[in-house]
Amino acid sequence: MSNVLFVNVIPIPLTSDGKVTMGFTPHMPLSILYLSSSIKKFSNPSSVNLVDFAIHTSKVNNYDLIDDFIRDIINDSVEITPDIVVFSLIFSTAHDFFERSSAIIREIWPNSLIVAGGGHASDAVVMEEILNENLADYVFRGEGEKSFSNFIDNYNNNCLKDNILGVYSKKDINLLSKLNNNCYTVSDYIEDLDELPFPDWDLIDMRLYLEEGGSRRKEFVKGGDEIYMASMFTSRGCPFKCTFCSSHTIHGRKMRYRSNENVTKEMMVLYTKYGVTEFLPEDDLFTVHKPRILSLLSSIRNLNIPNMSMQFPNALSVNTLDEEVLDALFDTGMDVATLAVESGSEYVQKNIIKKRCNLDRAKKLVSYIRSKGHFVRCYFIVGFPRETKNMMNETMKFASTLQADWSAMFTAVPLVGSEMYKEFDKDGVITDRKKIWREFYMERNFDTKEVTAKWLNNFVQDSNYRINFFNNPNLNDGNFTKALGLFDEVVSRHDSHIVGHYCKMVCYKALGYSEDYDKTLLKVKNLIANDENAAAIYEKFKSEFKLLN
Repeated sequence: MSNVLFVNVIPIPLTSDGKVTMGFTPHMPLSILYLSSSIKKFSNPSSVNLVDFAIHTSKVNNYDLIDDFIRDIINDSVEITPDIVVFSLIFSTAHDFFERSSAIIREIWPNSLIVAGGGHASDAVVMEEILNENLADYVFRGEGEKSFSNFIDNYNNNCLKDNILGVYSKKDINLLSKLNNNCYTVSDYIEDLDELPFPDWDLIDMRLYLEEGGSRRKEFVKGGDEIYMASMFTSRGCPFKCTFCSSHTIHGRKMRYRSNENVTKEMMVLYTKYGVTEFLPEDDLFTVHKPRILSLLSSIRNLNIPNMSMQFPNALSVNTLDEEVLDALFDTGMDVATLAVESGSEYVQKNIIKKRCNLDRAKKLVSYIRSKGHFVRCYFIVGFPRETKNMMNETMKFASTLQADWSAMFTAVPLVGSEMYKEFDKDGVITDRKKIWREFYMERNFDTKEVTAKWLNNFVQDSNYRINFFNNPNLNDGNFTKALGLFDEVVSRHDSHIVGHYCKMVCYKALGYSEDYDKTLLKVKNLIANDENAAAIYEKFKSEFKLLN
């Protein structure tokens, strides 16, 4: 029989001395939860356990050595020696921590098999590196619920040599290399998603995830009400071919849907058992099929969950939305509409990122959403291969005229498995793969022939200040209470954000909150006097700080 141990890694990069680089709020590890429930349904493991490093991220910097942290968490979490240790590597930023924890697990349990899967591990180059560096004994490419269940059955029957589609060992890749055949397959896609059991929420400390990771204050929407929210999927796959996306490496291009009954049943379990009232579908393309989505939303409304709300962290596709779909979403509790625009340049849309977002439609949708009194946020990315400075300026000009409540701006980060990654690699700018893997969307760490990393990072930051703060449409339109909620949300997370504090000052002055104005003025002056970064921002944008001049 087999004792299975899942490992939920810390998905953020580490510094050279083993410290975490930023704060992190853990999110439910849905991939692990689906794998856990699936192997319990489709195979026969002796035990299934979890070491959840992610929920202990805040403790890392209390240790002089990251290895000591890893050992302590393992010792506190694991009672049964595992036969199979499973890493789910969704993002490349987890690679640093994966390397360290894999090595320590080898020391503690030298006879245990280590397997890895997820978007990062599914990339062919990454898979080869993981196996050749002995970080794992097997890598699972693509969807793993069925293939891992088959793997456990084989393990229990002492026949691991049996081939399973999409599963590779070091021996396999060496053999294929000798045959000059590196066309690796992925696991079979699960056609009937209703066959999958619901995520194994009992595997994690659900209450902790709800209270620490899954709860939040939505100051700008609900006046600070605390809510419990949970992520879920209602479909898999995406037929679009955006060059910056790598989700197809796991779920493929073909759309597959869960039934309305299956989705709503899961939502009711989350509500009745855990008190979840906000649901976050993380589908790659939630609104792709209009009749299906209108029917699903109607079924969700019929659940009559009190104060239910929905948000879409992966953003909604502009090309699949219209007023009817938006109204249905609003009626089902969506109070924040997040739109994936990505670029304001028609050329970039058609010829570089291949998203082909209809920019005219985006303008109409934003206008409609705001006219209905709802909050709208748009995503933008700059720094794609072959994207010039003029094209990037087009995007920021479009963002400023779009008049969304908020424009989230990112640098183009090459995700392994994406066409964009291959383009950057072909251009010769990816000279250190692991350095690229440490990147987040907020900062570029390599130069291209079009722009330097320093220029791009400054461009994104400056555009953020100008569009979201100094010229925020709510500020310009006199919606000071709404604007105040936005800025307060920022400074609650970044206390030294001088632009955010200053824009709060503007709101306080307009609203006649003299005491709050005076306190914030003092805060801004103290930042200028004592914080070098804040002082530099003030000098750079001095003309915008009109209340201080």
